[in-house]
Amino acid sequence: MSAADSRMAINVNGNKLSDAGDSAIVGRMPDMHSHPSWQLLLPAQQFGGFRLSYKLTTDSPSYAGSRVFNVTVTNIQPTPAVATPTPAPRPTQSPAPCPGDCSADGTVTVAELVRGMRIALGNADPQTCPEGDVNGDGTVSVDEMMAAVGAALEGCSPRSRVTFDEIQALIFTPTCATRSCHDAQSATGNLVLEEGASYDELVGVVPDVLAARNAGMLRVDPGHPENSFLLTKLLGPPPGQGSRMPLVGDPLAANQIDLIRSWIVAGAPPATRGFASSGRRRD
Repeated sequence: MSAADSRMAINVNGNKLSDAGDSAIVGRMPDMHSHPSWQLLLPAQQFGGFRLSYKLTTDSPSYAGSRVFNVTVTNIQPTPAVATPTPAPRPTQSPAPCPGDCSADGTVTVAELVRGMRIALGNADPQTCPEGDVNGDGTVSVDEMMAAVGAALEGCSPRSRVTFDEIQALIFTPTCATRSCHDAQSATGNLVLEEGASYDELVGVVPDVLAARNAGMLRVDPGHPENSFLLTKLLGPPPGQGSRMPLVGDPLAANQIDLIRSWIVAGAPPATRGFASSGRRRD
């Protein structure tokens, strides 16, 4: 045995080997079947990788010695693997039925349009065609009837029903409910967009901006994106109605604004996670 570092020694089967040429008996031929024990010996507080050369020799004429083996031994404990947190699943949009498609077969028939009209006039139970009541408010409005007529004429196209949970997770929480903007501490513009508060702060609420208030707008007017001040602020308000939001960072991407618009068009349905009301007064 020989060691590249003079500080190192090897204890083999209780025999300390520290100098080049030192040896220890590990077994006898021809019936050798041995698993020798070994121990790395180093001065206190010495850590690292140490090179060692060794070979097996024999005095039997029936066997030849082995080649020289070169190995590196270490007394450094392996670093424990750090678990990588599993990212929280991002909300995904769930499929929405085609407006007026009572049978959910992908088409809107004349009979289904008639049923929707009877529901709109109060002559039929809305539960006989839930797909006609797009925003789920228990009635079929003129806008919903027009959407059903459009689906009958143009066909049903794949759509997604946007939930408020998705808007909160994908837009409000990371972009708006931040320090110095619309978190509970700052409440810029008397508006909090934190999870659990944002819905009550937006839907059906008169904006603080006087010009928007005088124009009859609401922060979110369910079913009416054109009268929803939230969209105006995201798209770029006219003079007298403040700055475009978000004030810090890049404007929202077109697909993010479309999510909010689609949610408003669908009647601005509330969150589904059972969030508590913010408790703030809505004027």
